[in-house]
Amino acid sequence: MIALRHILVHEYYGIRPEILWRIITKHTAELKPKIQALIDQLTEP
Repeated sequence: MIALRHILVHEYYGIRPEILWRIITKHTAELKPKIQALIDQLTEP
């Protein structure tokens, strides 16, 4: 995630759309349950 942010911010014109789309469609799906668990922890009374 950190490396992707670095590329998106500093190497904007070097981004290959097909690679970015693959990251968005495949790799972020793995993060969804982890992010949801964090949200649930933060919103518990």
